Amino acid sequence: AEVLAINRFCEAQIPTGNYETIAGYVLALIRRLPRPGEVVETERVRITVLASDARRISRVRLQQRV
Repeated sequence: AEVLAINRFCEAQIPTGNYETIAGYVLALIRRLPRPGEVVETERVRITVLASDARRISRVRLQQRV
């Protein structure tokens, strides 16, 4: 999903950067391709990688932190 669309839909307010998608945001944060089941947490969101392969992240779960 695109970061701008997610920011409009919820209050997560993922920062913009050199990426357009949530998968790109995850890659920018951890600087490697995560495995399914890995969790990336920021101050505002928790992102769980549900599916990925050797080249891309294909599915994530995004949860707002309160």
